[in-house]
Amino acid sequence: MSTENISLRNMKFPEGCPKIEFYKHPTYCELVIYLFTKCNLNCAFCFQEHSADLDMEFINSIPEKALELLRKDFTEQPTIKQVDIRILGGELFSDNISDSYFDEYARVINTIREQLSKEFPEVQVDFIITTNGVWKNRDRVINFIETNNFKKLV
Repeated sequence: MSTENISLRNMKFPEGCPKIEFYKHPTYCELVIYLFTKCNLNCAFCFQEHSADLDMEFINSIPEKALELLRKDFTEQPTIKQVDIRILGGELFSDNISDSYFDEYARVINTIREQLSKEFPEVQVDFIITTNGVWKNRDRVINFIETNNFKKLV
């Protein structure tokens, strides 16, 4: 079996069939941020380590790292006009996570949102939260989503 990589750049297409350069001038990018891996479920298919503790120091370092990555992308690809920033963990909204962590989530999101709006006002920034939906404290979650202006919830 051959282990040679196949590149679309070198493929010969039938005459009249144009080659499409999908990423030549990208207008969209996505950044995925894992805050932690602790989860309230233990799904057989999941790759995450479910017993990890919440690390506030790591969470506090995320805005700087995220901004560094996005600045690089926006500088190298000035055609990018929209970015989705997906925030997930294990389960961000688990009932056994204290409200103080919700304050930290908000700080991470607002720091990134405010800095990008100053430096790259032409780029639309949307935040997406990924959740398994298994939690009882719905008011806390709804308040968090509404207060922090999430566009999408997965």
